[in-house]
Amino acid sequence: STLARKGMCIICCTALINMYSVLGHGMGHGESRRRLMASAVEIVRISDSFADGEYEFLDAILFVSIWVSACRRGVHADIFVC
Repeated sequence: STLARKGMCIICCTALINMYSVLGHGMGHGESRRRLMASAVEIVRISDSFADGEYEFLDAILFVSIWVSACRRGVHADIFVC
């Protein structure tokens, strides 16, 4: 289903954020930092596409853990600036 594909894409982007954070922050690799940000933006884009009725089918613990992981990596400071 479309909802399952969206969820899987979010999980994959989270894995990319974890990988790129090691390369971008730990090793100073600029391209990895750019890709980390692109992965985080993709998570936001996918999340914005959920219809109101789809949220009741999502595993809240899974998606909360994904956002916590992304925020722990410092992604939120660059994306969620008001």
